Amino acid sequence: MYAFSLFYCLLMYQIRQKLTSAFISTLRPQLLIHPTTTTLTSNRNMSASGSYNVVHDPAGQQFYLDIEGERAKLEYTLKDGVYDLYHTFTPTSCRGKGIAKVLAYNAFDHVVLSGGKMKLTCSYLLHLHEKEQNPKYIPHVYGESL
Repeated sequence: MYAFSLFYCLLMYQIRQKLTSAFISTLRPQLLIHPTTTTLTSNRNMSASGSYNVVHDPAGQQFYLDIEGERAKLEYTLKDGVYDLYHTFTPTSCRGKGIAKVLAYNAFDHVVLSGGKMKLTCSYLLHLHEKEQNPKYIPHVYGESL
């Protein structure tokens, strides 16, 4: 059973890597047009209203999305290739819809694509990482390795 689980995890990791590569190739033209702000549409944890439009603002060192007239955000600092993901905020009226998780995975994916490391100072992000243990992110968490 363990061998099957390990095989399944590795297979899913390889599939995700290929999908990520395809996703990067679709982002490149957009990055050339808007070099300071990257907009990612996330299908993770979609609500009834559709997908979330997550924006990465490198100058403001945050990922955010506007929903129901309010802004949810994940803030970070960057030093020597290490992203300190220190704060997530979801407006009270928007909580319980998976918005923080959408922001988290967009930030995690960004760190992986940039080849950096992430320090999970935010308690929510640390809990999410420990709960899900996604093999894609483990090598990029500061202080962890496979």
